[in-house]
Amino acid sequence: MEQQRAVSEQAETLAWGATPPEPFAFAQTVIATPSLAPSSEVESAAGGGAVRSTVLPRVEIVGTVPTLVAQGQRRFSLVRQLGVGGLGEVIGAEDNDIGRKVALKKLRPDMKSDATLARFVEEIRTVGKLEHPNIIPIHDVGMDEAGDYYFVMKYVDGETLEAVIEKLVAGDAEYHRRYTSERRVQLFMGVLEAVAFAHSQGVIHRDIKPANIMVGPFGEVVLMDWGIAKTMRDGADDSLLPKMEGEGVGRKRLFETQIGTVIGTPAYMAPEQARGDKVDERTDVYALSVLFYELLTLDHYLAGHETLDAMIAGVLNVEPPMALMVKSPHQPSVSADLS
Repeated sequence: MEQQRAVSEQAETLAWGATPPEPFAFAQTVIATPSLAPSSEVESAAGGGAVRSTVLPRVEIVGTVPTLVAQGQRRFSLVRQLGVGGLGEVIGAEDNDIGRKVALKKLRPDMKSDATLARFVEEIRTVGKLEHPNIIPIHDVGMDEAGDYYFVMKYVDGETLEAVIEKLVAGDAEYHRRYTSERRVQLFMGVLEAVAFAHSQGVIHRDIKPANIMVGPFGEVVLMDWGIAKTMRDGADDSLLPKMEGEGVGRKRLFETQIGTVIGTPAYMAPEQARGDKVDERTDVYALSVLFYELLTLDHYLAGHETLDAMIAGVLNVEPPMALMVKSPHQPSVSADLS
């Protein structure tokens, strides 16, 4: 009892910032709680939101006694923007509690509305249910000091499949050595596993493309950006999606997510998606086929279609040549079995 009372008194003394007594000989672990703001969430006077704060203490050795000291830091330190999508932006951050890199996704500043927030919440709940090694996992959700919602994802230290294809198209010898046709097939199999699992859960992605696939240095293949995913069983309401089509759509924009008369990325759309008709699992399979064709041949089957109208017409009418007929100056022809 005397020892317990002594430990309690020492903890109380430390909690109020007074000079601690000499360490006890029996070396107890002490929780030291400085007079900082509460360690769960700190109310911010700036925007009425909540700033997440660290909860795990730092270990310090005082004499021979291990002492746990509450740090009271911001939970996430923003580092740099990683990418911008149709509705949201992804920011690389440092998780100061666990000591790891993470990725935070939040709505773009120009896309904030009740409708986009509803879709954002839908994305969080959709992806949160899809626990699969090839689907980006969600760690947590929160609200920043400006009152903006965000969710925290695993940080994949790698590059997009789009960047890999660009290097292969440019003839980068190192990339051709690393990404042989066999290796590309392996990467694609990882994507297939992710999509097959999503379909088994009644979810279609609707925006499968190289830019939404991350490739890590140790074999990781992760399907990203489920912002316009559709839950077939519940029937996600596309009327909640804001119209994003603009004038003068250039070729680069044709490989980016569109939301308007069409929903998705024109260059990877299935015909029914381009027409604005009902979509299902086969829509994703079509996009997978377009992706695989480009990954093998290093040539998009609609290359040269520079406007939205031309791209949509191509999706509806163009029959791509067999993959083995497509020539590249940087690699042999695609094998007949893969073609």
